[in-house]
Amino acid sequence: MIGRLRQGFSSVKRGNYGKLQQEDVRHFQSLLKEHQVLADQDSVQPYNKCYLNKYFGQSKLVLLPETTEQVSNIMKYCTSKRLAVVPQGGNTGLVGGSVPVFDEIVLSTRRFNKIENFDTISGVLSCEAGCILEKTNDEIAKHNYEIPFDLGAKGSCMLGANASTHASGKYFIKYGPFRGNILGLEVVLADGTILDMRSRIRKDNTGIDLKQLFISSEGTLGIITKLDINCVKMDLKRQVILMKTQKFENILAAVGKAK
Repeated sequence: MIGRLRQGFSSVKRGNYGKLQQEDVRHFQSLLKEHQVLADQDSVQPYNKCYLNKYFGQSKLVLLPETTEQVSNIMKYCTSKRLAVVPQGGNTGLVGGSVPVFDEIVLSTRRFNKIENFDTISGVLSCEAGCILEKTNDEIAKHNYEIPFDLGAKGSCMLGANASTHASGKYFIKYGPFRGNILGLEVVLADGTILDMRSRIRKDNTGIDLKQLFISSEGTLGIITKLDINCVKMDLKRQVILMKTQKFENILAAVGKAK
């Protein structure tokens, strides 16, 4: 499901997958609205290349679901027809992970972008996978909260893909890895099964923490559709300090003092 190889630079052979037919396109058009099915070359082309214009695919169809049920129906049909799928968020990655290798269908989460709820007491954010990091942070900043990670692509990267790739960013030392602040997930498996692993409670020792399997799996195990994220209070003040040191031990000492 994941495209990582530059076109023309790989000896990887196309798997024994089905080939997209016009009847498949018509089926998706019956499942989705007109603006959610992109099948012309000009509309599809931006989804066939990576952020750096380094990796390229040949997908002929992009689907933009807006509900979990639509994602489920798409995956159920694709599995029945052996049609390969590449999940794609903001497509800001630098290694081609969201770009087709061959002619896979692109399933984009761009329209799956609603904030369901933000609890101003607990600081828990519940949102859909296509929510953009910066825009979501702007909303919860009104309550003096922020998502506990940040990175350069915040203006276009999406939270579902951030979880799927386990993006970290500059707050890693302060708040820990992103997976440590993800309380719950909703995921759609390849056969369309919907796994509800939602939780708004930080402590949950009721059994195996299945959601962790999907964090950093990059879409190979399932497509993340919704998230519950533990957010943090914004710092009242922030300062950036540039330091020069002669040895690594001094860096460790500085980190200890900062904490």
